[in-house]
Amino acid sequence: MLKLQKIKSFNCIFRVKLLVPIAFFTSILAIVTGKFQEEAFENTPKEYLVEIHEKFGYATATLSLLWTAFLFNSKLHKYHLIIGFIIFIVVSIPGFYGGLIAH
Repeated sequence: MLKLQKIKSFNCIFRVKLLVPIAFFTSILAIVTGKFQEEAFENTPKEYLVEIHEKFGYATATLSLLWTAFLFNSKLHKYHLIIGFIIFIVVSIPGFYGGLIAH
């Protein structure tokens, strides 16, 4: 969001380059912990929600890795906002399904 406001200070860019890889690693941790919880929903009415949630989790991790690559590659850096916007939308979907699964 800070990048969309045209804040281009060194501090802001440094923080974005720090937080996006952290987001990638936490998405990997979420996938691992989700695998352990997946068995509890087998043969239940919410099983299809878990499968959708899982697929979008993989998409989130992949896009986070792609976003990290775009941030650190000087030739692709100008396109990183597009990936950031896409991941903003993609993260909303598993978040919604995660809420449905939990409640």
